[in-house]
Amino acid sequence: HYRLENVIGFHLGAVYAFGCMKGSRRIVVGCHQGIAMMDISLP
Repeated sequence: HYRLENVIGFHLGAVYAFGCMKGSRRIVVGCHQGIAMMDISLP
């Protein structure tokens, strides 16, 4: 099961894409005014 822990505001406009690589804990979010990259922590 998954649950929401946090909401993150980047203030980069509309989100157009998400990206990740298999085996990685990093995701990339493509937005109208830029990109954001973050690591996802797993228990």
